[in-house]
Amino acid sequence: SYSFCTLLQGVGGRKEMDHGIQINWLAFSNEETGEELCKVDWNGVDPFKEEMTVTLPTSVVKCGVVNRAMSFSSKEEHQMLRIQQKVLLGGEELEAWNFTFGYVIPNSTNTWTATMKAAPDMIPPEALSGNMVIESLFINNNTVFARQTTRCFFS
Repeated sequence: SYSFCTLLQGVGGRKEMDHGIQINWLAFSNEETGEELCKVDWNGVDPFKEEMTVTLPTSVVKCGVVNRAMSFSSKEEHQMLRIQQKVLLGGEELEAWNFTFGYVIPNSTNTWTATMKAAPDMIPPEALSGNMVIESLFINNNTVFARQTTRCFFS
């Protein structure tokens, strides 16, 4: 089962990268009620150059099931796009996941949605805030083309 800290894909920004992919926005909503909890938009920032920070509402962690949607645009074709993530707390790996999107046509805008269920032993947001880092590798077929890290805060 997944903890909600995995919801942040460790991406953002609209500055075009060398590999032709850009992240437009991330949105988090309560699966049961459909209520949007927050939307993250890092306009004009290249999140692949340095560690990013994001502040999310504690409701993202406290919700039983959350939908995470990510809008991204790609100038290039990707045969098998996937994101491999590690959730780090104080530098120690807590969890790791692989998300597969699949084929991406060139010059397209896409929305990637995932549903996450809270772990029964979820760490409180106060302990996670500022101490949790999401490391994301962007992979096409078996080639890593981008790495990104995001430090998460909760309020």
